[in-house]
Amino acid sequence: MAIATISFGKWLQETRLSRRFDLDTLAHRSGVDRSSINRVEREVSQPTLYTAVRLCEGLEIGPDELVWELQGRELPPDMRRDNPPDPPV
Repeated sequence: MAIATISFGKWLQETRLSRRFDLDTLAHRSGVDRSSINRVEREVSQPTLYTAVRLCEGLEIGPDELVWELQGRELPPDMRRDNPPDPPV
């Protein structure tokens, strides 16, 4: 089993900032309280799986991509949300 190379809180903050979201924006998009997001980013608390999934949804990232990124790997292009499947012929 692979060991995470980055903490969830650090990943969350880096991802939020790379999308130019402030805490209020992510809170609104995810339905997670701003202070809860701040505590997770500061690694004062760990989110539940439910909260982590909601945060991913607010960032428009699939939970599968989160797992890959926490392991220091990039999700294969054919598995990314921004790469829709080819239409049926």
